[in-house]
Amino acid sequence: ATRGFAAVSAVRADAACSIRASFASTGLRASAQLPLSSSAESPADAPWALHPAAAIRRLASNFSIERGVDIAFECDLPEASGMSSSSAVICLCFLSLAHANDLHAHPILRRRLTTEEDLCHYLGCIENGQDFGEGLPGHKGVGTFGGSEDHTAIMCCEANRLRTYSFCPTRLLDSFELPSSLRFVIGVSGALAQKSADKMEDYNNAAILAQHAAVTLAAQAD
Repeated sequence: ATRGFAAVSAVRADAACSIRASFASTGLRASAQLPLSSSAESPADAPWALHPAAAIRRLASNFSIERGVDIAFECDLPEASGMSSSSAVICLCFLSLAHANDLHAHPILRRRLTTEEDLCHYLGCIENGQDFGEGLPGHKGVGTFGGSEDHTAIMCCEANRLRTYSFCPTRLLDSFELPSSLRFVIGVSGALAQKSADKMEDYNNAAILAQHAAVTLAAQAD
C-alpha cells in the first residue's frame, strides 16, 4: 500500500500558526501553536514541532511574512526510517506559508530563487540553518547538518521519470524516462535511523566526515 503524507492548510488572518499532526506509527495525535516570528520555538511538550518551527523562523526572518496558517497533516511512514519525513514537513510548511503570503511574488524570492533547484537548495538551508548566498542569511535550523537531497526528491519528482542531480549547489544533470519493465521496491528493516536528540552529534560527525571525504576526492581528481 502507498504510504506517505496527507496535508491540508488554510490561511489565517493573524500572525500565528496552528499545527495539528497525526502519526500512524506511534498513534500520536497532537497540536502546537506557534507564533509567526523569527524566534518561534517548538513547545517543550511538542518536540515533533521542531521542523515547523524552523520553517516559520526562517521565512519570518528572510521574508518578514505576516500571515499565519492552520496546517493539519497525517503521516503513516515508519518512524525514523530514513524516508525523509522531516524534510517533507519542511516542504509542506514552506508551501503553506508561501501561498498564504504570496511569496512567489516577493522581490527577494524572485531574484534569489530563480529555478526549482534553487528553491530545493533553500529548503535544505531552512533545515540545516545555513546561508543561501547573499540576501537570504541563515537562521537557527533544526541542528542537523543535512543537505537538500531529500527536498529535491520531494519537490521535483515526476511520474515515470528518473532525474540525476549534483548538490551543493543543487543542479539538475539529466532526466530520462523510466522503462516500464523496471520497478523500485522499498523495504524497511525496522531499524531506527534517529538523527535528533542524543543521536544528533553522531549524525553531524558522519556528515562532516563525508564532506571532508568528498573534498579530498575532488582535490585528487583535479
